[in-house]
Amino acid sequence: MSEILFESPLLVLGFGVLFTIIAGYAWIQTGNPWARNIAAGIAMLTILLVWLGYSVQTDRERVIEMLQDAAAELQGNEVAKIRARVHPNATETVRNALNRLDSVHFSVARVSKIHNVEIRRGATLTAQVRMNVFVEVESQGFEAKTPRWILLDLEEHEGQWKVIHFEHRNPQHEFVGGEANDIPFPSLND
Repeated sequence: MSEILFESPLLVLGFGVLFTIIAGYAWIQTGNPWARNIAAGIAMLTILLVWLGYSVQTDRERVIEMLQDAAAELQGNEVAKIRARVHPNATETVRNALNRLDSVHFSVARVSKIHNVEIRRGATLTAQVRMNVFVEVESQGFEAKTPRWILLDLEEHEGQWKVIHFEHRNPQHEFVGGEANDIPFPSLND
């Protein structure tokens, strides 16, 4: 419920306007002050809920904002900022990818589609993101334009979302049903 309230203020506005119009119409037809008061109450509640929707940032919105910022940093080849986004307990896969960043130049890096952001509350706040990305890279004289499907595990650490693990696959992975249908990804370092 809170996700709809905080992440979809236009939906809340639409329903608020609809119910305000219905209550206002009832007031016009009947002349009863209760309908006028209900219409005014719904209008005020709608304004309050829309204001809350725009002013409160949910964990999901923070994750999406972090992903967009990280893509911009990657495109700008800001390796130090990317390294700062990695959790101290990140997996070896993440560490290996970080070590290769210095030899790769990104000309384009963008999040194409976010399929799902799943927030998990437990001892620590974690998130799992499934998304498609597109990058144009150059490494050791080779250039590649590469769409990829990414599974990203994040954990909140010192108030910021940090990458703890990732996997990448064929860009159709989300649609074709798993690893059996993946096409091998050519490495620029092989």
